[in-house]
Amino acid sequence: MKLSIIALSLFSLFAFSACKKEVTEVQQVKQAYSILFTLQPNTWTLSNDGKTASINIPVPELDAYMNTNGGVLAYIQFDGINYDALPETYDAYSYVVTHRTGNVTISIMDVFGDPLTPPNVALNAKIVLIDADPLN
Repeated sequence: MKLSIIALSLFSLFAFSACKKEVTEVQQVKQAYSILFTLQPNTWTLSNDGKTASINIPVPELDAYMNTNGGVLAYIQFDGINYDALPETYDAYSYVVTHRTGNVTISIMDVFGDPLTPPNVALNAKIVLIDADPLN
């Protein structure tokens, strides 16, 4: 009797359990790319009034599509350990970043509007490009 109850239970388990076929759709995910640079002291360009110093970083991966639709982030390592996201105010200097196709520019201005001296040490920088499509 016990054997027939066990057999009936096993038969019911297999007979009434449904096989469910799941289909997963794989979508391509856009990616982020990082580029590391060392900003050398002799590569900063001082404006005519001496109040802004800029450095142009060629980034050929920053094509027109990425420039329009993607994201461009910039970071500087002031202490040699941590990356600070730009824009940033550090040591009474304001650091800003602008970008266009093929180029990222980091500029420094004194927060009080005084003439400045560009950094006299090398600074590590990181540019992150985030590939994206526009939402419609």
